[in-house]
Amino acid sequence: MNSEKQELVTLIAALHDIEQSYADAGYEDQAGIREDQVSACQRVLVTLGGDRFAESYLPFLRQMNGFDLNGVRLFGYFDDKEDERDLRKQSANLHAVPDLFPDAFKNGAVVGETDMDILFFNRETSVYESRDFIGVERVNERYRTITGLLRALIALIE
Repeated sequence: MNSEKQELVTLIAALHDIEQSYADAGYEDQAGIREDQVSACQRVLVTLGGDRFAESYLPFLRQMNGFDLNGVRLFGYFDDKEDERDLRKQSANLHAVPDLFPDAFKNGAVVGETDMDILFFNRETSVYESRDFIGVERVNERYRTITGLLRALIALIE
């Protein structure tokens, strides 16, 4: 197992541990997508953010289908694309009012949010970005990999 995959496994284990500590407050532990969902999920990821996005985000979804913890949320893939936790639903919400659709989101996929930021995969640069919730043109942080993003998010959750 290469170091990136190993780090992803370690970070997801840490997220599962955090979720378990919040279980009494109603947080549920999200298992990864089912094997029968992988092909369809990969097609959706390619459509939303391109091949590099699919290569990066799919391994995360196979182990943990998104999460919502302590004001930090990463979206997943669900059979019901109208599920508020689904990446497709978030994209559809953005496109629902074209006049309000920010140019900053035209070349990628919104993958999550925090209380202060929108989490975005930029198709042009192939990096994850933390963008200001109000001024979405402003990029606060960039993460080359999903593991870099997860490390930053875990620090916010703990």
